[in-house]
Amino acid sequence: MASDTSETKASSHVHTPLKVLPHGVAEPIVPKTPAVDPATLKHKDLVRGPFWQKIPAYSAIDEKTFLDHTWQAKHSITKVSKLLETVQGLASSAFMTDAEEGFKHAPMSVRVSPYMLSLIDWSDPYSDPIRTQFLPLGS
Repeated sequence: MASDTSETKASSHVHTPLKVLPHGVAEPIVPKTPAVDPATLKHKDLVRGPFWQKIPAYSAIDEKTFLDHTWQAKHSITKVSKLLETVQGLASSAFMTDAEEGFKHAPMSVRVSPYMLSLIDWSDPYSDPIRTQFLPLGS
């Protein structure tokens, strides 16, 4: 019974023979799918300028230092106390309390680089997708 099914599947495929072109003859490549709508590629637009300087703890950090991987690793957020110190004044005390509960109950350790922390929209951290992915909350 299984061989009947596989034979039916095999016979339903239509094989198109390869086209052989004479040497030196070029034929235009025709895409099989339509071009991607550029509006769907918005996520590829990188943030430009000193975006990290909106974070109080990073306001005096120059671009070369901020983009250095060793600086990023050294200044990564792993504790709520460090998060509070870093984003002081940007997030409400209620949010920080919620984050503290989230860190306590996180199933694994939390480590957020300054780069990622700087991309969070601190005017609305509860609905920010980057915050949602990287900083746990108790609520």
